[in-house]
Amino acid sequence: MGQTYASTFGGHGESLDIDRNEIIKRGYEIIPTDIWHYIFVGKNGKTLSKINIRERYYTLHHEMYVWNGIEDFINHINN
Repeated sequence: MGQTYASTFGGHGESLDIDRNEIIKRGYEIIPTDIWHYIFVGKNGKTLSKINIRERYYTLHHEMYVWNGIEDFINHINN
């Protein structure tokens, strides 16, 4: 799994380019939000994770993880 962080990240300047359709194909939902730099991922109407595309991390069970690609993310939320 990705490395966890207890503090906030310092900005990378380049946003993640995430294929939202790939997340949907894997059986998850993209939950609409007005916050442009977050993608909320859920299942059955419940939010499971949020991806911060600006800071290149995601949260799962209130922990922060470095974004290492969609495969790593999907494997992590499946466990």
